[in-house]
Amino acid sequence: MIQKTIRNKDVVHCLPLLASILGRNYGVKVEIGGRSAYTDGSVIHIPSLPLDCDSELLHLARGYLDHEAAHIRHTDFTVLQNVKLDTVTKHIWNSIEDWRVEEKLSQLYPGCRQHFQWMVRKVFLEDADKEQVEPGSPKANPGSLVLKYVLISVRSWAVAELSGIQKRLVKTLDKNFQGLRRQIDAVLSRIQESCQSTEEAIRFAQEIAATLQQWKPKQTGDKEHESSAQSGMGKEVDPETSESEEASPSIDAKHSDTDGAKDTAKEGNRSGSQNAKSTGLAKEEGAPPAKQNANGNSGADGDESLNHSMGVEEDGSEPPIDDPCSCIKKLFDCDEFDLPKSLGEHLAEVLQGERAPRQETGITVATVGKVSSCTITPEEKAESLRASIALRTRLQGLLQAKVRSQSGVGRRGRVSAKNLFRLSIGNPRIFQSCEEREGLSCAIHLLLDASSSMSGYSIKLAREACYAVVKALSGIKGINPAVTAFPAEQTDDSVAPLMRHGESLQPYLAVNAFGGTPLAQALWWTLQEMLPVNAERKIILILTDGIPDSVSSAQYAIDTAKRIGFEVFGIGIMSECIRQLLPKTGKSIFNINALAQTLFTILQNALLKGDRTCWQPRLFP
Repeated sequence: MIQKTIRNKDVVHCLPLLASILGRNYGVKVEIGGRSAYTDGSVIHIPSLPLDCDSELLHLARGYLDHEAAHIRHTDFTVLQNVKLDTVTKHIWNSIEDWRVEEKLSQLYPGCRQHFQWMVRKVFLEDADKEQVEPGSPKANPGSLVLKYVLISVRSWAVAELSGIQKRLVKTLDKNFQGLRRQIDAVLSRIQESCQSTEEAIRFAQEIAATLQQWKPKQTGDKEHESSAQSGMGKEVDPETSESEEASPSIDAKHSDTDGAKDTAKEGNRSGSQNAKSTGLAKEEGAPPAKQNANGNSGADGDESLNHSMGVEEDGSEPPIDDPCSCIKKLFDCDEFDLPKSLGEHLAEVLQGERAPRQETGITVATVGKVSSCTITPEEKAESLRASIALRTRLQGLLQAKVRSQSGVGRRGRVSAKNLFRLSIGNPRIFQSCEEREGLSCAIHLLLDASSSMSGYSIKLAREACYAVVKALSGIKGINPAVTAFPAEQTDDSVAPLMRHGESLQPYLAVNAFGGTPLAQALWWTLQEMLPVNAERKIILILTDGIPDSVSSAQYAIDTAKRIGFEVFGIGIMSECIRQLLPKTGKSIFNINALAQTLFTILQNALLKGDRTCWQPRLFP
């Protein structure tokens, strides 16, 4: 049999199917639709995206799924809820926890590592280069550069290219917050070595926050004490220290008295060798231009004129701060929206900015709801059974001839009485052999339109047709049917499974008609539902009476289904509109008596399409 297989390369370029696969692999639930990107701790929500979204947007959406799934799998939200963290401490914890959970996920799924690294480069290097500061825009608290340094240092463990941004931040911090960076570096070095849980990440964040709160600027005349201050957790450092030492990206306190150039080389090697994860808390590098100004230079290399317009020194650092101690104190009074954006926040902002316009449906996957259903009436059941018997009889005869066929006379098999005469002439070929052909392996999903336009006789005819089809197919070995009505009672963008694949036939198919016709959303959900079903052929049969809410979205879903290997057929209930969506595989019925012949024609073409197992006699020597 010639079979259309579902190709992986097509699936990974289809966001609903990719989200479904990742959700099952990660053990999380993914919903696509609405206007926002967020996670509630158990479900990852992605906004409805345009039908023609490019590969980069698809990669960003996948990155958002990877990042949020890492949090759902490995972050202990109960511990976080029990500890009341202030805004700054939570921001620091978020930077640490992002790295930790992404590292955990990458250990389970090594392919995630390269994807996380791509996102970090995209947000902190490529997008930062494109951002420009608008003249006259307000400048945020310079103390946020300390939080930015923590973030960039953590991210540099995975992506060594961030060392350039890190060095510029080192110069700025050492110029304005003398001694603070080395104290932070001492904590960061322990995080990289021993942070294994959400609770430990919180403790490290609290330690860095306490370091910020306890820091005091060095007073004039204290330089004579500096040589002894460079031990332990890392004290104040002379601002006149050699430039090579000041530019070292992230230095452990116990090594702070070594040569600066050696420290820089060590840190470059260490950041390049680490495979730490880049998660969702990448900061202000990906912020919009108005907020990017908050920290001045985004880390991208710029010419002197650009640095001058941004208020940046020629060495890449920020200009001197008048009152650094006040900046640190005010940092703890900031709102979370005034702090640098995380990687997750940046990705969510991008996805929300690229969502489909309100007047378009875009790529939206229906959610599962419920409908009020009851047992079909005896009259409907009797009519359905008559159509079902006729359909089943014709299909079984057709499929039985396909699976088991007489293959000719030979030297083995059953004795054929009509060929015994051959013995009189010494011919031993008196046995009739039968060749067993490979049976069917087909999943068929019926999509029942239960919109308000189906009220009256149309919905009655449609549910009779569903019952007849399922009753006829359920008894045929190798066919796995399912029935889903749309929309459900909750919202228009919802479906109500009446019978899932693998379940036995239920008489509760008497649904009522109401709502719109979200065919596109229902098709995306059906594709997700059928993708993991073990069947060689996957067929979707749509029963509807009219035009869907969005013709373009429905047509795109149908075309995608066909491209990746599904087969889509339709039956118009009291209407010819189905032919607009399925001109070659759509047919219409206007009464139940036409159902058997119409369905037989559709299923005959579908089940035997491209079949080369038609019987031909086998020649024996």
